[in-house]
Amino acid sequence: MFRAALLLAQLTTSHAEESTRPNFLFIMTDQLRIDAMSCAGNPWVKTPSLHELASRGVRFSQSYCANPLCTPSRFSLATSRMASEVKSNKIPANMPTTGVLFRAAGYRTAWTGKWHVRSRFPASESEGGDLPGFEVLKNAAIPDLTAVGESEPEGGGEKIDPGVAEAAIAFLKEKQTKPFLLTVSVLNPHDMCGTNEGRLASQLPVSLSDVLPAPPENLNAPNQTVTPIEGGHPPKGRKNTWQELSFRRYSYQYYRLTEKTDTLIGNILGALKESGLEKKYHCYFHQRSRRYVWLSSHHHEGGAL
Repeated sequence: MFRAALLLAQLTTSHAEESTRPNFLFIMTDQLRIDAMSCAGNPWVKTPSLHELASRGVRFSQSYCANPLCTPSRFSLATSRMASEVKSNKIPANMPTTGVLFRAAGYRTAWTGKWHVRSRFPASESEGGDLPGFEVLKNAAIPDLTAVGESEPEGGGEKIDPGVAEAAIAFLKEKQTKPFLLTVSVLNPHDMCGTNEGRLASQLPVSLSDVLPAPPENLNAPNQTVTPIEGGHPPKGRKNTWQELSFRRYSYQYYRLTEKTDTLIGNILGALKESGLEKKYHCYFHQRSRRYVWLSSHHHEGGAL
């Protein structure tokens, strides 16, 4: 899928009519489960924006992520190369990104939100940033986390994602003079990684247990262990101190973060429509163990892809 998009950029000449060249909107979330959407049949979460995309496009339900960690996954998405090719957690100088290829084909290429192939959020190329080929969209709500090792603040997604969406919306409302490739990379529902049992108990009293999601069938599966040679991020099962109610509270909060992300995606798609860019488009859902990715092609002025 992504190689096809790259090939399209390479084959499009500078003499082509701008009005017939497709725009690309690429939306990426973090930590969104394969079944955490209404269109996947989940009764505990409402995701109308994602449901609409799924109804118009293709949802891959039997795919998997070869390397389910932030840096290698994002490296693959930005370069169309295998995650095993990333070295020193950065893109080699001789390996073009989609931004480099699309820009060479006459596109305006822009990025807003998390990057995490070294720096958490990318700096612009003029500032020595590590995301080649992309103009970096900024606003006051997006933190300056361009140094390697800097981490998002607690509750980062809820604080940062609205700014990321606002930057994308502002971009879509601009009068575009050339076709574009816009990547929107939001954090949530990643915030669940920092949620503890004590906070959940204070936010959700036991009296709400009748509306909490049912526990999974494998709730009591033992924690898995790995050897040092297998990596520094061992798989984790349920915390030993958590009971069934704790996990149900956790699931409830996770789905609320997912719904907030769905709302932001809906706002972005709404801006796309208001700007007259939503004429005909194809949607591709790439479902992975850590996050979902949506690649939608939208038209600059008209025509069909």
